[in-house]
Amino acid sequence: MSFIRVALDVPLPTLFDYRAAAATRNDIGARVLVPFGKTIAVGVIVELAATTALPPQRVRSVLSILRDVPPLPPDILGLLKFCSDYYLHPLGEVVLNALPTRLRQRQALKAETASRYRLTGAGLAIDAATLPRRATIKLELLRLLRAAASSIDDSTLRAVAPRAGAALKTLIEHGWIERVTVAREPPQAGAAALRVISGPELTDEQRAAVDTLRRAHAGFAPWLLHGVTGSGKTEVYLQLITDTLASGKQALLLVPEINLTD
Repeated sequence: MSFIRVALDVPLPTLFDYRAAAATRNDIGARVLVPFGKTIAVGVIVELAATTALPPQRVRSVLSILRDVPPLPPDILGLLKFCSDYYLHPLGEVVLNALPTRLRQRQALKAETASRYRLTGAGLAIDAATLPRRATIKLELLRLLRAAASSIDDSTLRAVAPRAGAALKTLIEHGWIERVTVAREPPQAGAAALRVISGPELTDEQRAAVDTLRRAHAGFAPWLLHGVTGSGKTEVYLQLITDTLASGKQALLLVPEINLTD
């Protein structure tokens, strides 16, 4: 397939065809840079096609397929298409506005890296007794690196002393240590402890509602919580959301009026 259909953040109810010989089905949902008018736009690949209804001279080629992050999965694309159809809103605006701000920019995301240091062969062979006794920072850095199983991160070594950064530079110049750069590990889901702030004490009616939903069978089910304005329905939602987050799951709270989020 040599054509892709791209969703762009424009108020038009259509996708835009571009040539992309290198695109594969794995790229559906990926961000792409394309020429659009006199500008360069960020879009999302929605479909692949073998043909296009446009005249050949009007079909432009993609500039780049951004594979810096995983593409939108099929279920998310399906949800966005449903939203576009249901609310009669252009698919391109729906898809692009569903992306975080950084993913709507032209630049590809750079993987975060962390600097670490380790001893070189020359550093392992150095006799600490040959160093001046006043070189206390360098001696301590060498001791820590020699005791480490592999390498030590930059922040740990710089915490040794205010001038540890200058000492690290000197050790590198001597060829005793070397800097290694590693990709930062992404935070693991549920790794950080959930910080729960106690809310107001529940009323009897609120407690009854919370307990009823907690006892409900697991799985999807719609519930209607009836109460006048100010009766405390939101606190019931927050209690149940806290339960959901504590179990390692996610929650989405939709608010009908923006002023209710204050």
